[in-house]
Amino acid sequence: MPFEAPTAIHPFRAEHHMSRLYNIAQREPEALDGHLPGCPVGLRDLVARCLQKGPDDRPASMAQVEHALAAIRSAVAPDTP
Repeated sequence: MPFEAPTAIHPFRAEHHMSRLYNIAQREPEALDGHLPGCPVGLRDLVARCLQKGPDDRPASMAQVEHALAAIRSAVAPDTP
């Protein structure tokens, strides 16, 4: 979802459902900024972390994601409340 929402593309694209499942299990996702030019580096990195295979490599909670998104927003638009 964090990849598909801004790009309208699945990060593990494949022609068939079983191929997509294989890609999810075995391949790394495409980089967000490859489909969203001008994407902030922080957002690219956050989405990549959310799509990691290992649970310990992903944010542990939505609170962590929310905190990271707030920091990204502050860096991109510092005057936004």
